[in-house]
Amino acid sequence: MPWWSNELCALRTRARVAYKAWTRVGDAEHGSRFRLAKATYQRELRREKEKSWSEFKLPASILISGSPTTDPIKIANAFPDHFFPVPPESDSTHVHTKLDPEVEFYKVEYVCPNNNSGSRLCPTLDKRSNQNTMACDCPVRINLVYEKEEGKFVIRKSVLEHKNHPISAEHVKTYARKRHMVEESLEFAKQALVVGAQPTRLRGLLLKQYDSHLISKDLINLKQSLTGRLW
Repeated sequence: MPWWSNELCALRTRARVAYKAWTRVGDAEHGSRFRLAKATYQRELRREKEKSWSEFKLPASILISGSPTTDPIKIANAFPDHFFPVPPESDSTHVHTKLDPEVEFYKVEYVCPNNNSGSRLCPTLDKRSNQNTMACDCPVRINLVYEKEEGKFVIRKSVLEHKNHPISAEHVKTYARKRHMVEESLEFAKQALVVGAQPTRLRGLLLKQYDSHLISKDLINLKQSLTGRLW
């Protein structure tokens, strides 16, 4: 900036120091000092800007296509071509060919529900020891990539050995996507929760009577949605 100087820098610093002192003390005297320092800095800044612009001179002539000219019309018409030239034609070698319209994704990954990918609870397990979470570093995953030439997905990586969690039909039923309730059991659960049933005892009753594999957290969430409170 051609108008900036060491004097302006000192005035700005003085205004900032006065502002910090005013916010720290908060009395009228320090407020007046800050307003005076700020007004002085802004006044000198405007003066230096006006002085700089008044001393700015355009050249007598400008070269356009190698020829000097002072015609303002030619200069104005030449500005767009100089500052906004026509972009070169794009190189088609880097353009990606679109996938088959029937293919929604180029890459697909399936992971075990007990995998930590995308889990927001894992970093806080040490602070929330009672927090229920399925994440336990299970490495099972299958990665598929769509091969256009073959017209199908191809497995690129697969790890099929589960670790760190039980493997059984009963365990799978506790997955969120498996914890569905039939209409009859859902209505029964709602009525019981509204009148004050304990989620832990209700869970056992639903499992015995309707074979509903819910966890207590599901029932607590359902109770909160019905009554607006946890207990």
